[in-house]
Amino acid sequence: GGEAPASETGDPGESPPLTVMARGSYRFVVREVVQTFPYPVGIVDELPDDDPSASASVPPSIEDDDDEDDDDDDDDYDWYSELTTSELVQRLVGGMKAIIETKASKDTRDPTPLEKAIMEDAGIDVADRMAKRAQAEEMMAVWTVFQSSLVDFAPMPRDRYFAVAMLAAEMADVDNDVRRRIVATTDGVERMRVVLKELDGRLGAASAKRLTEEITEKSGGGAQDLQIGTPGLPPWAKQIKKGTKVEYFWNEEHGWCGGTVAEDPMMIVDELIVVVEFDDGHTERLPFSGDEKARWRPAGM
Repeated sequence: GGEAPASETGDPGESPPLTVMARGSYRFVVREVVQTFPYPVGIVDELPDDDPSASASVPPSIEDDDDEDDDDDDDDYDWYSELTTSELVQRLVGGMKAIIETKASKDTRDPTPLEKAIMEDAGIDVADRMAKRAQAEEMMAVWTVFQSSLVDFAPMPRDRYFAVAMLAAEMADVDNDVRRRIVATTDGVERMRVVLKELDGRLGAASAKRLTEEITEKSGGGAQDLQIGTPGLPPWAKQIKKGTKVEYFWNEEHGWCGGTVAEDPMMIVDELIVVVEFDDGHTERLPFSGDEKARWRPAGM
């Protein structure tokens, strides 16, 4: 949208225009403001997204490179550019679920009168807690409706990409600069990449905060001396794709089992979901996370 010219806003003594936020999927560009009183009327052009097949960039292939500085390059590489549209949608959906689970895991019940008195004496804002409770309930309700109605109100891929990205941005409470960027762009695939980066960042911060709280509660001490860290995936994990030969440590009895990746892996938050067809013929869907990396290795090691 935009602002009306000064000459059309009325007398200087009038109250300033009221700004509101509407949640929807209809974007437009104002071509002409017809009137501003008693209510605004304008002529607009719809601003739809581009065709995903034309706007989506082709993910670059991973070339074999034996240079010694590969590990350093991995830190600077934008791995989001390699995700397909299906993977972007799946990761955004997984991220939204994680946000809802985080909020739902907190104590959102109404405080008792005694708890209210204790919180007030401690300087804790009771109204803020109640507001967070209402926000969590609203988010869960919106998510339930969104899941059940997505195909109905967004039957085309272009519309689904828009809806998923915009809801994820809302749940992640992204900054205004990011909001302006994703509203202005007509590249639906790039919008999903931008939102996913923001979503992953917020999930990482939320996980660290939750872990700090859990450790503090168990230890009964302060959190000032805690060092929070999550094991990361090894660099070679980013090169896994359909057809990659891997080995997985099943258990003490069977040891290392060789197999072939049957599908391109899917990233959910900070965990890879890898479908492996083992050499004995059976297929398993296995998690590959920083905590599980000792059970994985490239074939032939």
